[in-house]
Amino acid sequence: MTYLKYCHLFYQPIPEGSFFSRLIHINQKSLDLIYSHPFNQELLAGTLPKAKFGHYLRDDFLYLRVFAKVLHTLAARTQIINPSLSLQLTQLAHEVVSSEHSMQLKYSAHFKDFHEHQMGTAITHYSDYLLTASTQAKIPEALCSILPCFWIYYQLGMLKSPKEIMTDHPYDDWIATYSSDEFVRITLELAATVNSLVNKSHQSKQLRLVSAFTKSVSYELDFFNEVYLPPVNPPSNASSSCQSPT
Repeated sequence: MTYLKYCHLFYQPIPEGSFFSRLIHINQKSLDLIYSHPFNQELLAGTLPKAKFGHYLRDDFLYLRVFAKVLHTLAARTQIINPSLSLQLTQLAHEVVSSEHSMQLKYSAHFKDFHEHQMGTAITHYSDYLLTASTQAKIPEALCSILPCFWIYYQLGMLKSPKEIMTDHPYDDWIATYSSDEFVRITLELAATVNSLVNKSHQSKQLRLVSAFTKSVSYELDFFNEVYLPPVNPPSNASSSCQSPT
């Protein structure tokens, strides 16, 4: 038996060899890169530049709109075959929309020029992937594609307890959202649902499910890199016209 790293509230141990345990193990390196990413470490410490947080927040706001649509699509697809799962997905969609509006209100200063904002490349590709998965992938695969978003933010919320947050922390509301009892509950319930559904399937069918989870984790890492790292300047005309030596 093992307790997953960082999961301070995951009291129930996950059996070795379970599907969810394998997902975390296979992707642990990428997950650790996300948890230790300078964007997230500076955000948790309250030292992240406001411009970077604003860039992230605007991209994330547009992404969450797509994500809510993805959840509603999956809820509609499962309404007849699995009503309880459909209800769970609908509730998740409502939680995402609520979080989206809450962040816009709490950090309204970052949305003054929102009409001029264009989604970054990483989050655009991520959104397109999830939209495609929600309509074309089988339900277990689609669920594996949406799980990293919940799991990663749950983990980030757990990395700093409310007692550790200073009263003047600029991002305390963001941290509180993803460390809240409600967000923890819905995340662990989704993880348990995925684990239960997939454990019933043959291992030969689980490769695509692992791939879906891994791809979304990769997109999450790409997103943090894009909003934190400065854009690379395109080569000048002079340098681009140079020919390679023969």
